Amino acid sequence: MAREHRIEHGPVPAGAERIERTAVRAVAVRDGSALLLRGSHYGDLRFPGGGVDPGEDVESALRRELREECGAGLRAVGEHLVTVVDERPAREPGCVFAHVSHYWSVEVDDELGAVEHDLRERGLGLETMWVPVPEALATNRAVRSGRRDEGYRRRTDTAEEPDPLAWIERETYVLELISAGALPLPG
Repeated sequence: MAREHRIEHGPVPAGAERIERTAVRAVAVRDGSALLLRGSHYGDLRFPGGGVDPGEDVESALRRELREECGAGLRAVGEHLVTVVDERPAREPGCVFAHVSHYWSVEVDDELGAVEHDLRERGLGLETMWVPVPEALATNRAVRSGRRDEGYRRRTDTAEEPDPLAWIERETYVLELISAGALPLPG
């Protein structure tokens, strides 16, 4: 049975109206390496995925996101692994924004093709790669720690100035679960 993990970024007002965005994330692991995207600005690593379009089912959303972000063909969708809910005060007064990410075990084709990054993704300079899980976990922990060491202290994590890397907490959490063998991945 899949678990749920909550991360709060800043104070969430009691009784706040909830604005929710649902996303799917593809977890493909082969020979101890995960299929990940590296963001060139920070050196961070993230699982491929994104928002689910209206009327789109999980498999279709995963297939689209893998093709767009990695040039990967989806062979099979496995188990739902974990749901991570990131909450923060929304820009709208009295509201909370909840980003709900559902992580799914997937199998992808051996060969990666051309990517179809959108404008935002091109701006991030995303690069697709297979990364050994311990290395990916160490990388994200270092990025997260380095930001804290530089005096970041979440001072920009408000509705007006959201943290540009708030998602690193959820990606690191999932990498920790994989590293600990706590997720039912094939192989």
